[in-house]
Amino acid sequence: MFHNNNIVQRWVYLLLLLLFLIRIINIEADIPQTYLVDYSSTDEGIYGNLALNLQNWGSLMHPLKISGITLEQNFQTILDIIGNLVIYAFMFIFGDNYYGFRLGIVFIAFLTLIFIVLSIKKLKENYGINHCYFEILTLLFLDINFIFYSASRVVEPTIFRLFFSSIIMYIYVSIKKNSVRSFLIGLFTIISIFLVYINNTFLILGIAIYILILFFMKQKKEAIQNIIYGLAGVITGILLSEIYYLAVWDTEAFKNLFEVIKSFNSNANYTIVVDSTKVSYHFYLLISIKRVIRFFSSNLFFYSLPIFSLIIASLYNIKKFFKEEKKDYFFSLSMIVALFIQTLVSEDFINRKSIVLLPFIIYI
Repeated sequence: MFHNNNIVQRWVYLLLLLLFLIRIINIEADIPQTYLVDYSSTDEGIYGNLALNLQNWGSLMHPLKISGITLEQNFQTILDIIGNLVIYAFMFIFGDNYYGFRLGIVFIAFLTLIFIVLSIKKLKENYGINHCYFEILTLLFLDINFIFYSASRVVEPTIFRLFFSSIIMYIYVSIKKNSVRSFLIGLFTIISIFLVYINNTFLILGIAIYILILFFMKQKKEAIQNIIYGLAGVITGILLSEIYYLAVWDTEAFKNLFEVIKSFNSNANYTIVVDSTKVSYHFYLLISIKRVIRFFSSNLFFYSLPIFSLIIASLYNIKKFFKEEKKDYFFSLSMIVALFIQTLVSEDFINRKSIVLLPFIIYI
């Protein structure tokens, strides 16, 4: 009987894998309309610029010369070196076409699924659950989820941000030694900011909220360990980032970070901008309300209403979870709260980018 169950499970996993791979069909086709998923095909060339440079010029920083004018790389483009190296690897294998350009995104989405499923398996071990229903239902949900489907076939940093969220969640649930866990979470958090995308800073805020909750739980020793070893991971991540920026672009990680923020604030079309000429409290109140609505009506929640409902329902037991010291629940909740707070300050196309919360939401 046990042997038969294993065979059935393998067939189910195989069918779910085939369902996932359907997104490769017509991958060269135009992406859905902007109002559906908030992705733009124009952005693909921008976010994949480094990979295209490597493919066409053999260099990350090869300047394009038009009419004697040298066009240098902009500060935002050079952030996602990890994503661009993945894109380039698949272009090198499959050619300079849409298949080569986008298949790396599908690959990262597949790895994201693996880390999410591994996190669920560790969760089951912690609670003594033996069946595989959670993994199967999660895979089925993600395979047919429209927002994940869209993110997993478009060249854009969001899928790489989601990938790092899944890695951090997996590290948290799988590594028991607090010092190692804190170090790795700090390391991958910083890498995801400086070498993927600036707005992954919500992860740092989430970790800070979680540590604060540990102090309220009277877990002072664990909280202090998180701070010490987490900072060691952060410093290591900064050093690795500095090596990249200095060696390739002859600049510094923090300098580039501040230049990106500056460029955002000078771009009237970018949603993190607030008109500095309007400074009344009424204006900022309306902006905040607007951003709250955008957060909770974003694609992640809109296309996943059952999961959103479960998150809201879980808040009913938050006191009970606090008394029972369910730290994994509060770690995930801290990340959701952190992105919400960040959205109030800088509404960076949250409609599509809220998907970075997916591993934490599934875990809750």
